[in-house]
Amino acid sequence: RYAPVSPEAGLKVMTARRESELNAAMVATLNAYADFRRSRLSPSTDHLVDVVTGPAMLERVEQAERNIHHEVRRLDSPPYYMTGTSNDTELEHLAEGIRYRVVYSQSSLEQEGYLDGNVLPCMKAGEQARVLHDVPVKLSIMDDTMAMVSLPIGEASVNRSLLIVRPSSLFSALVGLFELAWRAALPIMPSGDARSEERRVGKECRSR
Repeated sequence: RYAPVSPEAGLKVMTARRESELNAAMVATLNAYADFRRSRLSPSTDHLVDVVTGPAMLERVEQAERNIHHEVRRLDSPPYYMTGTSNDTELEHLAEGIRYRVVYSQSSLEQEGYLDGNVLPCMKAGEQARVLHDVPVKLSIMDDTMAMVSLPIGEASVNRSLLIVRPSSLFSALVGLFELAWRAALPIMPSGDARSEERRVGKECRSR
C-alpha cells in the first residue's frame, strides 16, 4: 500500500506553502495600511502612526530600546542606523531575561563582520535566530506596545524614513507578518566558524 518517495517533493510542497502564507501576510499588511490611510482624518486614529526622518530616526530607536520589558521580535535587513557590528544593547537585554526572536535576511549575514560580530554573540547570549533569503520590511516589534518599520536596503535610498506604529489593525498585521516569516525561516545553527555558517545558510536560502 505504501512506497517511499524522495523527500524533495515534500520539501518543495512545504516551501511553496510557507511562501504562499508569507505573501498572504504581506498583502494583509498592505491592506491594513491602506485602511489606515483611508481613515487617517478620523480623530480615533490620531497618534497611532508617526513618520520619522533624518537624524531623529536614531534617537527614536534608542529611546524605544530603553523601554523594552519583555520581548523583541525583529525582521533584520540592511541598512543599519548604528555604526559597528556589536549589539551591546541587545546583549544587556538578554542578560536581563528579555526574549529576542530575529529573522535575518541573507543580505544581513553577508555584511562584513555582521555574522561574527553581532549575530553569533547574541545567539550565544540567548537570541533565537532564523534566516530568510529576503525579508519584506525592516521591522522591530517591542513587547506588544510599538512596532518600528523602515525600508530594506533596496528602497532605502529612495525613501529613508522610519514608521512608528502603535497598537491598531496595522500593528496586528505587522505582528502576523513577523510570525509567518518566523515559521517560514530556516534556523541558524552556528558551527563556530562564521564563514562556514554564512555559506551554509546562503546555500539553503537559495535552494528554497
